[in-house]
Amino acid sequence: GKSILFENAITQSNWTLPSLYALISGRYPMVFNISWFDQTINKRFTVLPELLATTGYHTAIFSNFEILLNPMSFAGHFREREFVELNDNALRTYRNFLSKQNDSLLLFHIGEYVHEPFKAERKYVQHFLDDPETEIHSETIRTLTTIGSEDNLRKLMGKINKRLLRINRKELRYLLASYDAGIFCVDKYVGELYSICREMSDDYLFIITADHGQAFLEHSIFGHGVSLYNEVVDVPLILDFNNSPHAKISPPVQHIDLFPTLIDLLGYKRDFDLDGQTYLHLLQGGDANADMEDRIAISEGYPHVMIRDKDYKLISSYSKFLDSAFVRTYFNSHGRTRSLKKDMISTLMRYLPDRLYDMKMDNGESANVWRKRKDSYRALKLKLDRIVTKAMEDRLPPDMVNLDNEIMNQLKMLGYL
Repeated sequence: GKSILFENAITQSNWTLPSLYALISGRYPMVFNISWFDQTINKRFTVLPELLATTGYHTAIFSNFEILLNPMSFAGHFREREFVELNDNALRTYRNFLSKQNDSLLLFHIGEYVHEPFKAERKYVQHFLDDPETEIHSETIRTLTTIGSEDNLRKLMGKINKRLLRINRKELRYLLASYDAGIFCVDKYVGELYSICREMSDDYLFIITADHGQAFLEHSIFGHGVSLYNEVVDVPLILDFNNSPHAKISPPVQHIDLFPTLIDLLGYKRDFDLDGQTYLHLLQGGDANADMEDRIAISEGYPHVMIRDKDYKLISSYSKFLDSAFVRTYFNSHGRTRSLKKDMISTLMRYLPDRLYDMKMDNGESANVWRKRKDSYRALKLKLDRIVTKAMEDRLPPDMVNLDNEIMNQLKMLGYL
C-alpha cells in the first residue's frame, strides 16, 4: 500500500493517559507529570487539538474508554466527544463526522479487544490456536478474557507479576491467541475506517498507532504499565498523507514527533516548546532516512526511564539522574500513594545496574551488554541526563479533576481500582 511505515516507533509511556498526553502535547511525560486518572495537563502547555481549533479546525475524540471522554480532562481539549464502541455503528458515526467537516482532527481511540480483558469471540480465537479444539477452563483465563469479570483483573495481574500465580503454557498460548484475535478484529475495522477516509476526501492524513503494547511474560511480566521492554513500548506507526509514496523508516521515532510534523505541514509558526522533532520531509516525499540517523526516543514508566537510538537501548531509572527523595514525591501521584515499599524501590534504583541492549543483534532484549559496550552506554546515559535536566526545568504540575461514577465504574471493571 501507499504509506510511510516506521519500523521503530516508540510510545512515550507504558500506559494510556501519559502516552496520549505526550501525543497531543509533543512533550515528555516527565514534563507534564500525569500519574493517575484524576489529573489533566497544566493549562500553560499548548496541546494540538486546541491549537488547531483556534484556526478553525473541528476537533473530536471517539472512544469507549470513559476516562478519555471526561470533559474535565482529556476530552476537554476537543470540541466534540463521542462514546463509540467498535461495531458497524462506529463506521456510521465516523462517516457522518467526515461528511460534516472539512478541516478536522479526529482521535479515534480503540480500547476494545487489544486491552485486557481480551474479549475476542471464540470463533476468532480458534484461528490463532494450533489446536482449535483446545478448551481451557481456568479462573485465570476467564478473568483475563471476560468483560465485567467479578474478580479484580488488576489484582490478578499483580499476582502474576509478583510470581504468586503462575500461567502455564497452555493458558499463555490461549491468551496470545485471544490477543491476536483481538488485533484481527480491530484491524478489520481500521481497514474500513481507512477506506471511508480515502473515499470521502483526497486531502487527508491517516495515522495508525497505539498508546502502548502488551507483555505476555517475555520478560516474566504480564500486561502493561510495569516495564519498558519492546513488547510494551514499540508500537505500530503508519502514515498515509494523500496517498503518499511508500517508505520504510528504520531510525527510531516517537509519538511526540507527530505534533511538530503536523504544524510544519500546516505551515504554522510556533512560539512554544516541543520535545519532538519534525519529519515533514518524509510526508513531502523526501529521502526516507535522510536527517534521521541521530534520532533518539524516550519512554517512561515509573520508576524506569528508557532511551534508545538506532543501535542501542538503555533502561535506567529516574533516581539515577535526580535526588531519590524528589523522585519519590514527584512521580508518586504527588504523595497520594506514598508507601514505604515505593520509597525503598526509588532509593534502591539508584544502585541497581542499568540495562543496555544491542537492538541490531538482540531485539528480544535478552542480554545486558552495558559492561561490554561502555562507550555506547555512557553516550546514551549522557543524552538521557541532558533530557531529564531540561525536562525538570520545564515541568509544571498537573491540574486535578473529579471522576464521576461512570468513570469510576469502568476503572473498577478494568481492574484499576
